This record gives sequence, C-alpha cells and structure tokens, in this order.
Amino acid sequence: MQSLSAESRRDAHAFDRMLQSGVAMARTRSLAWLAAMQAPGEPAGVLRISAAHDAARWPGMLLPGTYNGTMARALLGALPAAGSPETKALVRWLLAQRRADGVFRIQGMRDDTVFKKPDLAETWGYIDFHVTNYSLGAIACLEPEERPELAFA
Repeated sequence: MQSLSAESRRDAHAFDRMLQSGVAMARTRSLAWLAAMQAPGEPAGVLRISAAHDAARWPGMLLPGTYNGTMARALLGALPAAGSPETKALVRWLLAQRRADGVFRIQGMRDDTVFKKPDLAETWGYIDFHVTNYSLGAIACLEPEERPELAFA
C-alpha cells in the first residue's frame, strides 16, 4: 500500500480545516435562525415555523415549530441541560399541547380543514400519530427520563 505524499497530506488537512470551518459557520447561522424564531411571550424554545409565522393568528403552529426546532437543536448539540429550568419549562409547554388521551394535536385543526385520506378517521389517525410522534421525540431529547402517558395506545 502506497502512503500519501507530504503534499497530499497537507492538501487533505487544508480541505479538512476548510470543511470544519464551513460546518461551524452553518451551525452558527442555523442556531441564530432558530433563536430568531422564538415566539414572543412564550417559554424559551417555543418557536415559530418561519419569520412570516404570525403566532397570534396561528398559535397551533407553534407546536410543529417547537418540536422541529428542538430536534434541530438536538442534532446541533445545542439543547439546554436536561433538568434545567429552561428545559423543564419547555417540556411543560409541550405537555400542555397534549389531550387527556395522550395525543398531541395542533390547535385549530378541524374536520373541514384536514385531509390526508378520504376517510376522516384515517386522516385524524395519521395526523395525530405524526404530531404525537414528533412531540414525544422532542420531549425525549429534552428530558430522556420523561415517560409519556399513552392512553390511546
């Protein structure tokens, strides 16, 4: 097996440094964007889905903004410590989006405004399991010891 020349090793190291620098810049920009999505008047980590999202008009969309933002921050290694006051407040906010049967649902969704399948029950089943799965995933990232209540299961 032939070893790399000194010049090839230098080139590889330079490329690696450039790549690491680009990843670090993308991480910084991503975290800045997530911070800019903070919903006014809500606990830290409750996020809008975009800069155009009017949280007062569409408060239900804070749930997907929050679970997606939490997962992104987890992947970027930028979650607050488990058990911290910030984490506890965010978990409480997420749990408040849950119905009595344990299903998480986006506020404001109605039978006449949802469609995934021709059968309404199948549509709600799909939506409820999707939103519940992502909400529970966000909670598991924030507080790994938290055990969900799943009365519907």
